[in-house]
Amino acid sequence: MRHRVRALAHRVIEHAARHAPTGHGYATLAAISVLATWSLTIAVGPFLMAFCAAARTRWRAFTLIATLATALAAVALVRALDVGFAPWIAAQAPELMQSVAWARLQGWIEQWGLAAMLLWLALPLPQVPFVLLAALLHVPSWAIFVAFVFGKGLKYAVEAYAAATGAQAVSTLWRRWLT
Repeated sequence: MRHRVRALAHRVIEHAARHAPTGHGYATLAAISVLATWSLTIAVGPFLMAFCAAARTRWRAFTLIATLATALAAVALVRALDVGFAPWIAAQAPELMQSVAWARLQGWIEQWGLAAMLLWLALPLPQVPFVLLAALLHVPSWAIFVAFVFGKGLKYAVEAYAAATGAQAVSTLWRRWLT
C-alpha cells in the first residue's frame, strides 16, 4: 500500500512539474486540495509545495487556490458530518469524547472561539479532531470558512513561500522521499 501511495504522489508531482507553469495547474491543485481535505488523512502542503517549486512566480496564486478549495471542502465536510455522521461518531467513539485532548480542544473553542480555531489550523496538527469537534459543536459554516482561510492560509503561505524561494532544496527532499 505504501508503495502505491508513493507512486501516486510521484505521478502528481510530475504532473505538477509539467502543468504548474500553465493554467492547468490551478485546477489540479484545487482538486487535490478538495480531495485531501475530504480524506482527512492526506496533507495538502506537500502538493502545494511541489506546485510552487515547479512554478515559483505563482506561489501566491497557488496559495490562494489551495486555501479557498480547502476552506470550501472543509465547510462541506463539516456540514455533512453535522447532518448525518456526528451522532454516529459520538455513539461509536465515546472514549474520544471523554479524552483529555478532546476536552482541552473543546474548552479552547468554547472559550476562545475563532481565535482557537485559527491557531489550531495554522499549526502542523491533524485536522481530524477539529473537523469532528466542529461538527459536534455545530460551529457555524462562516466560522469554519474563516478559520480555514486564515489558519490554513497562513500555514500554506509559509509552505508555498519556502517552496518557491528554496525550490532546489524542496526538490532534493522530494527526490529523497520518493526514491
